[in-house]
Formats: sequence, C-alpha cells, structure tokens
Amino acid sequence: MNSSQYLQIGIYLFVLVACVVPLGNYMAAIYTDKIAAPGSRMAGLEALIYRLCRVDSSLDMNWKTYAFAMLIFNTIGLLFVYLLQRVQALVVGLPGLPANIFNPQGLGGVAPDQAFNTAVSLLPILIGKVMVAKPPCHI
Repeated sequence: MNSSQYLQIGIYLFVLVACVVPLGNYMAAIYTDKIAAPGSRMAGLEALIYRLCRVDSSLDMNWKTYAFAMLIFNTIGLLFVYLLQRVQALVVGLPGLPANIFNPQGLGGVAPDQAFNTAVSLLPILIGKVMVAKPPCHI
C-alpha cells in the first residue's frame, strides 16, 4: 500500500468515528418515537412522505398488514434488481457526466437466469432492511 491509500483509510475512519455520536442520537430518537415530534428537523419531510403514501402515523400496523407491506416491498425490489441487470447495456449516464459512468466496461445485459438468481439472492438483504425498520406490530 502506498501513502495515498493509507490517507484514504485514515479519512474514512475519521469520518466514520465523527458520525458515531450524531447518528447514534438520531437512531435513539427514532427508536423512542421522538423523531416525529413537532419541531424536529425531519418532521416535515416525514409528514410529506406519509401524506403521499396515505399513511396514518397514529395507527399501529397489525401483523397481516405488515406481512403484506413486506411482500410488496420485496417484490418491487426483486423486479427492480432483475430489470436493472437485464437492461444494463441500455443504462446511460446523466447529462454532464461521461456516457459510460454507470457501465464503464460496456457490459451487455445479464442472462435472464443469472439476473433472476442474483435478484433472489439479494432478497435476504431487502428483508433485513425491512425488519430493522419495522413498526410496532400488534397481534
């Protein structure tokens, strides 16, 4: 390793350690339901997202509703990953960026069976993300 690689690791570790306390406080506020209090920084954005999704934040989610939401979320994630791999050759860059920024090696689309296998193998990761952010669930 050369000095620039050591510098990059040092900067990464510094940023990681600097974010520990603010992110820890933010997560504690989320888990104790203090984040949606009026006057918090994210309350407006959270209220907008809830309004767009037609979610009533005062209601708890029962297990059937939660299971349905998790199935829908995972199905959308599976389809997105599958389609992204299938149309990989067609993905172009954003205006002002090089055309090959998202596909620098110019690879074609992934075969259907391989794209499906990859998308399905990512489902446990999607399920883990949903399980971490799950709301209170009453049976």
